[in-house]
Amino acid sequence: MHQYWFFIGDFPIRAYGTTIALAFILAAGVTIFLAKVEGKEELIVHILDLSPLLILGGIIGARFWQVFFFEWPYYSQNPQEIIALWHGGLSIQGGIAGALIVAVIYIKRKKLSFWSMADLFAPGLVLG
Repeated sequence: MHQYWFFIGDFPIRAYGTTIALAFILAAGVTIFLAKVEGKEELIVHILDLSPLLILGGIIGARFWQVFFFEWPYYSQNPQEIIALWHGGLSIQGGIAGALIVAVIYIKRKKLSFWSMADLFAPGLVLG
């Protein structure tokens, strides 16, 4: 797989980033579809509200995990590189953990059923 799809001026459109974005959109679509099929249309608003928060929590969690669990010796010597996402270094474990933390906080604040939401999001999580 090529690292870049193409460039817009000097800005690269990266294959990895677009693949992740497409997977997230597909996962959100599957989750919304399942909510409709299961007659839980009232949860679609929450799915749409939660999705951007999950992206943010996932990115922060993925970077945190990569920095502190996988490459801490490097980042402890180069702390300015911790926020340099464009240099690579995200972990799927941290992404899932970060998104899960955000989801739990959102679900508790909105007084929703955790297990009902987890059932809806699980197939999308596997896809994403």
